[in-house]
Order: sequence, then structure tokens, then C-alpha cells
Amino acid sequence: MAKDTENPFEEESAAGPGAAGLGLKLVVRVGLMVAVLAVGAVAGYALGGLLRGSPPADPNGGPSDPYPMAEEYPTSPGVASEEYEYIHFEPIIANLNLPRLERYIRATITFAIRKGETQAVAKKKIEDNTAELRNHLNGYLSGQTLEDVRGPKNLNRIRREILERCNELIWPKRRPLIDHVLFKEFTVQ
Repeated sequence: MAKDTENPFEEESAAGPGAAGLGLKLVVRVGLMVAVLAVGAVAGYALGGLLRGSPPADPNGGPSDPYPMAEEYPTSPGVASEEYEYIHFEPIIANLNLPRLERYIRATITFAIRKGETQAVAKKKIEDNTAELRNHLNGYLSGQTLEDVRGPKNLNRIRREILERCNELIWPKRRPLIDHVLFKEFTVQ
């Protein structure tokens, strides 16, 4: 009696039943994987080009500057730069508190002192204590972990703690004269 349930797509070869079908299935699967990878690579490249885009054109016809001048950036609310004098520090580099010391922080800190009668006194006191401040900042930053320096909340906490500790170091038991601390640079590598 003839087989009624023969599969028309299944071929038999000399090596045994289904050997040719297995080789064909393998070739089809590998070809399909290569095609999916190629399509994914092309789509990723095209999507990157679309998302990158081009900077908006200048109304005068020239290309616009992708890096606007500082005057174009809004200032912090309630902080007018005319009210303060700024004292800049050299960059401070400290290893993070990690087991293998593979990461470090590079921070450039700026102190803002309110202009007025105490401005000259505060500036002189900070400049006289620069070595102590740098030592303190190195110790403080080297005690931070990677999780301690990640995100805007942690940066605000670090800024606040630096402000409190530096004011206490320079003016113990007196009204602090540093109004706020700014990061000119804060890089974790």
C-alpha cells in the first residue's frame, strides 16, 4: 500500500532520510540570521543619521553656531552674576573610593562671594587658605564612590557639603562669607 501521509517537502537522500532537508534548513537559518543582522546594521546607521540631524540654519543664510555664546544661556534663578565675585581654583583630581582605584574625579570649583564691604576680607582669607582648602577638597572627593557622584541630586549634595565644610574651615564660629559653590568642571573618568 502506498504512503498516504508523505510530506512533499521532505526529500530522501543516499545518506539517509532527512539529511538533505537538514542541510537546507541550516543554510536557510544562517542566511536568515545574516539578513537580519544586515538589515539591523543599516537601520541603526540610518536612525543615527536621522537623530543627529543638522543644526538649524541661521536666518542670515549661514550655518548657525552649534555652541552659543554664554550670554545666550539662562542664569540660575535668583543669582545675578553682578552681585558676586568669583574665586576660581585649579582643577582638583582625586581617585574615587573604589577597590582598584580605576576611576577618578576632575573638578574645577569656583566660590561665589557676595560683593560688598566683606568682599576683600573674604577673598584674602580664601587665597591665604588655598592649600588647606585644596587638601580638604582632595580628601572629601576621594571619599566619594561612583554612586555618590552620579546624578544631579548627588552633585547638588556635593556642592552643598563643599560649601558648608569650606565655610567652616575658613570661618569657624563666624558668619560664612562664601555664598555658593559652582562647578566649572566636574568629570568622572
